[in-house]
Amino acid sequence: MPRYVFMIANGSAAVADPREADLPTLDEARKYALRTIGGILFDETLIGRDDIAVSVHINDEQGERLASVTASTRIEFSPR
Repeated sequence: MPRYVFMIANGSAAVADPREADLPTLDEARKYALRTIGGILFDETLIGRDDIAVSVHINDEQGERLASVTASTRIEFSPR
């Protein structure tokens, strides 16, 4: 079963996600990346960030990028 390494890019920084995963297909790795991004967006809003852009790069064990999943959100506050 292939091992995938997930790199999180938030702004200009990229860090290795300590949770490498053995997954049967690249599509399963995509789903893992989607769950990871969902968690990051949730955590960032909890600390008050309202303009968030994040990517999760899916790499193989040798570090070659296979795919990326990217999301961004802007939350606007409009007082009356």
